[in-house]
Amino acid sequence: MDSIAILILIRINQHLRSVMQRRCCPCLDPYLDRIDMLLWPRLKIILNKNIQSLKNASPNKLGPLEFHVHFITQRYAHFSSAVALLHRDGEQFGGMSDANFMSSVHSLREHVLDVLTKLSSLHNNNKAKAIFLINNYYYVNEVFIEKNIQSTNDREKFVNMLEEQKSLFVELELKESFERLIAFVSHNTLIVDVVAGFGGRCFLLK
Repeated sequence: MDSIAILILIRINQHLRSVMQRRCCPCLDPYLDRIDMLLWPRLKIILNKNIQSLKNASPNKLGPLEFHVHFITQRYAHFSSAVALLHRDGEQFGGMSDANFMSSVHSLREHVLDVLTKLSSLHNNNKAKAIFLINNYYYVNEVFIEKNIQSTNDREKFVNMLEEQKSLFVELELKESFERLIAFVSHNTLIVDVVAGFGGRCFLLK
């Protein structure tokens, strides 16, 4: 991916700058500054084009309807993990402040999630939607684990969404097989709570 290649070049440029600073050799600063000014606009263009592409994406034109991990998820997972490995909090990143760079990355993530939600809506029931989202969220988390990335905003986001979809899937699965039992328990639990609030006694209703 062009964006990851540019991220690597930016990190190399930053490393060279730090080496020159440690050696008290500022003669290459103008050159390194020019490299930054070449790389940053290109990175910004790529990020903006990716975001715009996701905004314009039509779910019906993004491949066949299935449960497998979507190619958009695969690309984003590797991009996000590359950012986590190459980016350093609080530093200037390719001529752009840390806050501005991460804002663009988070915007890209939100549009990826929006596309995944739209793709899931093509499935004809809530259980199928949950399965699709679980597979995709799980893949992103596994990429982070594989690359030994412990804690980032992106990983926490996908872990939380994965747990939500797992809980939803379990709830749907139970409701499908034990709908009457769940309705009975929910109904009588509510009655017990209401009566207990008045300090009275109650009996489960059949």
